[in-house]
Amino acid sequence: YLDKFGDKKILSVNKDRKGKKPDRGGPSNNFENDSYKCKKANKNVFNPYKSLITPLILNNRKLKGKVDTGSDTTCINKYILNNLFPQIKINITKGNLNFLSNSAKRIGQTEPMKVRYLNDISFEFCFEVVEFLDPLDTEYDILLGTDILTHLNIGLTNVAHKYPDDEESEDIQFENANYDPSDRYDLENAEFGTAIEREQFMNFIEPSVKRNAEIKPGQFCNIPESIVRIPIKKDATNCYIRQYPLPYHARPEIKKQLAEWLSSGVVVESKPSNKFNSPLLAIGKKDENNNLTNTRICLDLRRQNMNIDDSLVEDFAVPNIQDIFDKVSTGVVFSRLDLKSAYNSFKVDEASQEVLSFMFDDKTYKWVGTCFGLKFVTSQFCRVMNIIFNGEAQIATYVDDCCIFSDAKNHASIVKRAIDKLTAANLKINYAKCTFFKTSIYMLGFVIGPGITKIDQRRLSNIHEWPIPKSAEQVRKIMGVVSYLRNYVPKISDIAAPLDKLRNDKDVKNKWTQFHTDRLNNIKQILLSKAVLHTPRMENKMYLETDASQYAASAVLTQRDDKNRTIIIAMASTSLPASAQNWSVNRRELFAIYYGFQRFRSLLLGHPKIEVWTDHHDDKELEEEEKKIKQLNRIILERRKRNPVESFKSTDKITSTDKFIYKRSIKSTDENLNVLAVKIDSPQYKTNPTDYIAPPMENRHKLLRDAHNLGHFGTESIVQRLHEEGLHWTGIFTEAKQVVSSCIDCARHNVARKGYHPLKSIVAAEPFAHIASDIAGPFSVTANQNVYILIVVDICTRYIVAKALPNKQSDTVANALCQIFGDYGLPSTAILTDNGKEYKNGLMASITKTLGIPHRFSTPYYPQSNGCAENAVKNIVNTVRKMCGNDTSKWDTILPAAQLCCNLKIRNRTGSSPFSLMFARQFPTIQDRNDPSKQSSLPNKVSTVEDLIKKAEYMADIVFPAIHQRTNELMKLQRKRFDDTHYLIDIPIGSTVMVKLPSRASKLSPLYEGPFTVVTKTKAGTYVLKDEMNEMLHRDYVPSELKVVTIDESAIEDKLYEVKEIRTHKGPVNDRQYLVNWVGYGERENSWLDAAAFSDPETIRKYWAKVNEQKKLDQERNAKLVADSNKQQRKLVSNASSTDNEVVNIPSSKKRKHNSKNSSSQLRERVLRSKTRKN
Repeated sequence: YLDKFGDKKILSVNKDRKGKKPDRGGPSNNFENDSYKCKKANKNVFNPYKSLITPLILNNRKLKGKVDTGSDTTCINKYILNNLFPQIKINITKGNLNFLSNSAKRIGQTEPMKVRYLNDISFEFCFEVVEFLDPLDTEYDILLGTDILTHLNIGLTNVAHKYPDDEESEDIQFENANYDPSDRYDLENAEFGTAIEREQFMNFIEPSVKRNAEIKPGQFCNIPESIVRIPIKKDATNCYIRQYPLPYHARPEIKKQLAEWLSSGVVVESKPSNKFNSPLLAIGKKDENNNLTNTRICLDLRRQNMNIDDSLVEDFAVPNIQDIFDKVSTGVVFSRLDLKSAYNSFKVDEASQEVLSFMFDDKTYKWVGTCFGLKFVTSQFCRVMNIIFNGEAQIATYVDDCCIFSDAKNHASIVKRAIDKLTAANLKINYAKCTFFKTSIYMLGFVIGPGITKIDQRRLSNIHEWPIPKSAEQVRKIMGVVSYLRNYVPKISDIAAPLDKLRNDKDVKNKWTQFHTDRLNNIKQILLSKAVLHTPRMENKMYLETDASQYAASAVLTQRDDKNRTIIIAMASTSLPASAQNWSVNRRELFAIYYGFQRFRSLLLGHPKIEVWTDHHDDKELEEEEKKIKQLNRIILERRKRNPVESFKSTDKITSTDKFIYKRSIKSTDENLNVLAVKIDSPQYKTNPTDYIAPPMENRHKLLRDAHNLGHFGTESIVQRLHEEGLHWTGIFTEAKQVVSSCIDCARHNVARKGYHPLKSIVAAEPFAHIASDIAGPFSVTANQNVYILIVVDICTRYIVAKALPNKQSDTVANALCQIFGDYGLPSTAILTDNGKEYKNGLMASITKTLGIPHRFSTPYYPQSNGCAENAVKNIVNTVRKMCGNDTSKWDTILPAAQLCCNLKIRNRTGSSPFSLMFARQFPTIQDRNDPSKQSSLPNKVSTVEDLIKKAEYMADIVFPAIHQRTNELMKLQRKRFDDTHYLIDIPIGSTVMVKLPSRASKLSPLYEGPFTVVTKTKAGTYVLKDEMNEMLHRDYVPSELKVVTIDESAIEDKLYEVKEIRTHKGPVNDRQYLVNWVGYGERENSWLDAAAFSDPETIRKYWAKVNEQKKLDQERNAKLVADSNKQQRKLVSNASSTDNEVVNIPSSKKRKHNSKNSSSQLRERVLRSKTRKN
């Protein structure tokens, strides 16, 4: 490693201690030699040998370098520098170079020298000059350290950057900071510091804890303000309530609790009172995991609370929970102190003790210490705690919870001081429930950590057991929990609106529908999503993201953290009133901005940096809209003066708010869909076919949808159907067209006209600069065991090379290509192939990377993208087939002749044969060589070097440019012809498309699948798609495989769930439902769904195939059972007949009758026994 102390520079270099080369034959003490196996990759493209010697060019001189990852500095041999580069200057530097066993003074650094490396890597670099121990050692000239490896594009792979058991994310900047799926903020994972530090902390506060534990029972708080006085009204009546019947099994727990109260002095026996008495209650007590553990005993003080004179009670404001969270989350280390029997520590004034009287087992008791249930005690307790910790800025209290937050340095002293103050006030802590020295704590049903708050998931452990409410009281209980957690539920006002309407409804059981159940399940899912809210950093910039739909407005306040991630500070939403739903789009968007400023005014008021994000307007458009809205104009302008908005940004989509806004479905209040449609069935409305009635606007879409579902016919059929029913309105054709285009079933089955991009051809200006390859076969096995043909075609000359292959394994294809490269040279532009495994593999990637050949792949399932190779395959195969005749067993011997014939064919594209263009000469025919009259025209002398140079110049300067020009002109004509006869399209990004299926299981299967969304368009003109789960599809698609559709977005669910299997079905064919079992959910969560709820009909098709197969098996099994039974009965009857014949031969008739009777009974018994065995 490299380190600096003043002007000294220390370098650690791996080298033999004695300066000798280690023995390569076995292990040595040399670290470099012994680490070769771990440094060498499985497939090293550039250097397949064990040594880390690599060639490079330095100032146009070829040298050898050795890669040393243990060195921070790159060194050059002083001997090599003096002999090969005497003109290079050495800049003197100070310091030492530290090796493993010794150190040496630094000689200096060279001036910048030009370095060239593989793949055209070139740069300038200054080398450290070092005198090697063996200057004549020619193994390497330069020691390559880590400071130069990145310039050479050399790196180590699979080097771990964390311990194997480290669960920390590999790259935190890609994490979503607004969720905590791994529960890292929970108390179980919140240990701070090391075990030694925690032990030191506990040892430091232990004396204070012991002193607090020494507080004796019966000692009350000594703060004067802690005395509880209960001011009962003078005209109070009915303060005496008889004891309710107590559960029999709760009586032992009551006796035990009463004994504890008596022993601690909190409760004492008293004389019976005729004015005051409160009944005891036994309530189940839950632990931290929301499980019932034991019974809590308390008093029912509702009647006493009603008779308290509020004018005589000093009301102290209870701290706001959100303010506590914002204050506490600024700490780094947290501790929480829980008081033991907190209310019991406050003494009740003697004049008020009679008010807290109760009876048990015919004895009267009264409270000396305060009990739970008095309505003003919480306020009084908060006041006392505020007095105790007055001036402690790093201690926050909420009733009996004391939260200490600070840095690690001062935390122990603050905790100790807090415990001492409680001890001085005679308030005892419950050590078992206290939390010390943590990075987060549980408080009031939430998790509070450094800069974050989240819901305590333990409080939601039984959320799946929440029953369906059957009364208004049960609805209020559920909504009370949801309201307490509303800051973590986006758009709570809209989602919970149907449930809120049932808060005071007396007929909840009959009015509760599946719609309410779905909304309740949505709330449960959001509560269990482990969302995290962050504490705002007031010095950072605020981003107010707003959006509005026709029915709701949403605002999210965000900031950027140190990793430039978006963190959510707060979120809010509100449903628009009926009058606001008729506003213009601009007005609703402006209302969303106003709502955001109003909702987050405590954070935004006076903030110097605010940026508003909306998806509609910039600042000028908003100012113009403000002039039109008189009611909002004054408020917005006043707030704009106090809050100078830095900028407005307009974007296509605000992701933080769009996911909180969805279109609310409008349900008709009429039982009938359209009352007018019923009237027109009468004859008086059908006398004139042109006398139509316009139905209400809210019913039109359903009418169009129902008419379309009646056979899924087109626009004209829908309109004619509605005209037949006497319905018409302006724009019916346009709306009917939209219904047809948004139908998912029609999108899957209707055939659409194919779309194409403008034609583009691949051209090359030089022979073998750009080639294409493909494999033909399999063919019949020849005597040489050949089955396939490897075809390589030159794009420029269309010259074809064909080789027979025994198989198409990656090594076989790679070997054949290397032979072709050895014969014709390396392609300088690219090699184009399909996506087969014979081309797309690690071996081919290594070869192309090593040789510097760009490897391009055609679009999957689209052979036109490699049309040149496909055409060459067709020509070669057809030629071989015709030349083989009836004997195809020796096609590989005919392949060279077929290759020559294809290369001698005159191409219309170039006007010449590929052979003549490739080799710059004409091919003499056999007839020319055998004809004496043409012998003079044949070449009879060897070409000189000058002739060859002239021929090469002629081909390069005249022939190939002319061919390139001719090719471009032909391409223009072909492109024009193609564009005139094909439908050209350009699909915008974000469009909804269907993908044509390459094959179908039957003629009734869909032609298309989808819908999918276009993500981007590649340079090759193909499209990248994603599905409804926002997952990218496995390949790109060309325009001819796509069909642009318009899908009704309101029919698409915000969340999709994966179906495990369909269990059963019910209902008729036109209204059939399926019982679905979901992946990751139990049997309790099974749901009945319509067929339209499935995003892919394949699941339903598989279910019916399984049902039909089961029916077929049952029929076969029943038929076999019947056949076996019939066969067995025939056999028994046959046996019985033979037995009867034997009985007839007995002479005695009496005996014959007796035996015949026995035989018949035996037969029946045998038949019954056979049937029993069969059953």
